[in-house]
Amino acid sequence: MAAKAREPLSIESLLQKQKEEREAASKVSLCHGSTVCLSIDIGEPTQPKFLSKEERAKLAIEKRTQELREQREKDQLQRADRDAFERQAAELRSRERDIRAPSSSFRRMHTSYHSYARHVTDIFACS
Repeated sequence: MAAKAREPLSIESLLQKQKEEREAASKVSLCHGSTVCLSIDIGEPTQPKFLSKEERAKLAIEKRTQELREQREKDQLQRADRDAFERQAAELRSRERDIRAPSSSFRRMHTSYHSYARHVTDIFACS
């Protein structure tokens, strides 16, 4: 029975094995049943990057500028929606006013008839 002599692992093979383990650990697989499978690569963990005061200030200004731009766009959309809503409301009010209110010529005729009728009744009442 000749036993195989065990060779020590080389540094390259150890590093390769560690790299494969890290890659396997960085991938998340979500499987539902046997038909749908989603694989996400999380990637290597990154070291925190320390920024200088000027870099932090610059990033803060860029972030604030972006927030202001988004807020302005949101305000414009809301203003456009409100204007459209107010135009629709004004159109509805004018339509309702036209439907409910008699025309001005009808009003003049109606008023003149009543004043004439009052005048005639006053004449006959006096006689």
